[in-house]
Amino acid sequence: MEGANRTNGRRRVLLIIILIAFFVYIIYEMATLSSMIEKKTRDLETLRTQVEEQRIVNEQLERTLEQPIDAEYVERVAREKLGLAYPNERVFVNVDSN
Repeated sequence: MEGANRTNGRRRVLLIIILIAFFVYIIYEMATLSSMIEKKTRDLETLRTQVEEQRIVNEQLERTLEQPIDAEYVERVAREKLGLAYPNERVFVNVDSN
């Protein structure tokens, strides 16, 4: 009888240890998942902001495309953005930053 009580007591202690370990594992996993969810939520908000910024840029580009193209605009873009010049034209670049 005394041996059976000892065996039952050991089983209870072992069961309690297993349950405590299980709950500690569950709490750890929940904390890890919560941290991951928070990070993904921040990432999602960053991506939404980037999408909105890109949408604004796209709208500006669409408005630019809708405008009629004139010779002055083409010349300005060729000079400023592409660095082009007319044949035999001398272009002077001011290297002084002031």
